[in-house]
Amino acid sequence: MSTTDEDVQGHYLTNLSVHTVLFTIIESELVMCARERTEGPFRFHWELPGANPRMQESLEAAAHRSLSEIVHGSSAILQQLKVFGEPDRDPQRRSIAVCYWGAIAPEHLQPQPPVVSAIQALAESERFAFDHRTIAITAIGHLKRALCNSSVVTDFCPATFSIRDLHRVYEVVFGTEIAAGNFQRKVRSSTGFITKTNTPPALGKGRGRPAEIFTNSRRVEVSPPFHFPHDS
Repeated sequence: MSTTDEDVQGHYLTNLSVHTVLFTIIESELVMCARERTEGPFRFHWELPGANPRMQESLEAAAHRSLSEIVHGSSAILQQLKVFGEPDRDPQRRSIAVCYWGAIAPEHLQPQPPVVSAIQALAESERFAFDHRTIAITAIGHLKRALCNSSVVTDFCPATFSIRDLHRVYEVVFGTEIAAGNFQRKVRSSTGFITKTNTPPALGKGRGRPAEIFTNSRRVEVSPPFHFPHDS
């Protein structure tokens, strides 16, 4: 079958982009970086950070570049999420998006970062541009599974942290109370999940013992995994 001008033109006009869902926790709420569009289709709708890959640039490097005005340096650890390429995802042209996701401590964000509540992402279907709500929901599901199966929770924390800090992340993301004792035993028994530091214990607000301070230098799998209720 011969290639028509229309086929050539359609192929030429296909747009490749990279979008990133970056999670953090601010004021005890799970949020993701997103900003309001100021022009074009979906004006005043939320849009995830994105970039078009340069000729000699890897997709992951483009994902990090999409965060350059939001994150200090390249401190976010990103994982590829999924490719989104439904024919109608962009009303103006054929568009394919390779998406990544990651988590970061709020200390690594630029001042006043553009963020959106994850709860809003689930509830307000009309506020997102293109298929970015679908991308966000998919990323939330990946985040919850990763929290059950790995030590990705430490990405939400600064270089040093307490087990209480990790516990707080799980309760925020899963929206439920988690038994602190069972959680601490699980974390401590998972080899490589945390490494104790020489930092003096931090005094808490209550009457309990001062919290030990830990760090983490690598991502490890958790087996058997945590089991928390989640719907994605």
